[in-house]
Amino acid sequence: MEGASGEKNMGRPFRFLATLCVYLVAVTTAQAGLRYEKLVSESGQPFLLLSGEFTVADTIAEFVTVATAHRAQFVIFDSPGGNIYSAMQHGRMIRALYLNTIQTRNFECASACALAFLGGVARSAVPGSIGVHQHSFASDFELGRDDAVAAAQQVTADILQYLTEMGVDAGLMQFALRYDRSDMRYLSGSEMESLKVTTDSAPAVGTAMAAPDQAVPNDGGKLTQRLTKDGLEIDPGRSGGLTVGEGKSVSTPSRPPDHSAFVEQKAIFYKESTNVAQGSSQPGYVIWSVVQKSPGAGLPPEPAIVAEVVISGGDIRARMTVRRNADKSLPASHVLEILFVTPDGIEGGGIEQILRVVMKNSEQDAGNALLGTPAKIGEGLFFFALHNSNSEVAANLNLLQRRKWFDVPIIYKSGRRALLTLEKGMSGEDAFDRALNAWARE
Repeated sequence: MEGASGEKNMGRPFRFLATLCVYLVAVTTAQAGLRYEKLVSESGQPFLLLSGEFTVADTIAEFVTVATAHRAQFVIFDSPGGNIYSAMQHGRMIRALYLNTIQTRNFECASACALAFLGGVARSAVPGSIGVHQHSFASDFELGRDDAVAAAQQVTADILQYLTEMGVDAGLMQFALRYDRSDMRYLSGSEMESLKVTTDSAPAVGTAMAAPDQAVPNDGGKLTQRLTKDGLEIDPGRSGGLTVGEGKSVSTPSRPPDHSAFVEQKAIFYKESTNVAQGSSQPGYVIWSVVQKSPGAGLPPEPAIVAEVVISGGDIRARMTVRRNADKSLPASHVLEILFVTPDGIEGGGIEQILRVVMKNSEQDAGNALLGTPAKIGEGLFFFALHNSNSEVAANLNLLQRRKWFDVPIIYKSGRRALLTLEKGMSGEDAFDRALNAWARE
């Protein structure tokens, strides 16, 4: 992963944030990015082929929209890796949607892609189809040796936390660390079984599915190999091929997937008029969800709120995470992490500053600002740290729980002002209720 440029001079209270967020703003190449192809197996099961590199620009809302609209039952990957945090976010959403994951050697799933694969409720892979190695990062931040070591430790801790969430043996991390980032180790069937990369309830791997470049299922694209219980790959051939999940359920989740939880709520992006440009109002949507994320200080993961924002026209996408803060080096009760993704060459030159975060009762209400301090962490990445005095904590939590809308006023590098407005809606209300109740118990 390659680093993105960031602020070299920032206040001491936010210095540690740069270390934590180096990974979040890592990018691959300008042309890289994920694609979600909607396909159907010969047995009639809809699935997604996720291809391309994981990057910081990936928007999980797009994946949710495609997966739910297609009613996908499983995901297959064709990816060389990329940004590990995007991969883990996709893995968590795959788990939230109760999707299975399958991997064959017809496609590639290496490096960070392996983390996304682990999100499957039931996971099946032929030997040699999942590649792992050491994770790495680079940054334009001026980190000293101690900060760099701490940063590496943090990303390792985040991956271990993710493995635990997914029910995977933590030994997978130790196994991967044996292989340099310039090398790749593809796992055998017995290794995947012992490290719990694959599951006992795994679907059959073979799968009579349409090849990515085919518009309709074609017998020539049928994949017939499958994985036996002892980890061996067999290929009974086309006449005896076993399709995915055919004739039996491949998993028994504790409850069926609740796609209604991923409801699109209203989002609007306003731009002010200038001497050379008219003002505009662009509609979009926001998807609210609850994820597991550590509040810091080495504590185990707990509920955090994520808003994935997509604005029509492609001018801007955003991801906002609201989480509790347990790191005593930051004087904040909670932190809002806001990542803006804008296309290259966008008018205004990208987002330079967020001014405040305002909570409102209605779309047209003036609202009240949360009591906190904004800070720019990297290109397009901002933190809003909520003040931690008792009275301010009480006031902020009251606003977060009771108000129905968010306003985030921003300033472009050109000086032009804009406003991102987000509706909570029923899914947002539910997300905040669940997270706030969990935080109250801490």
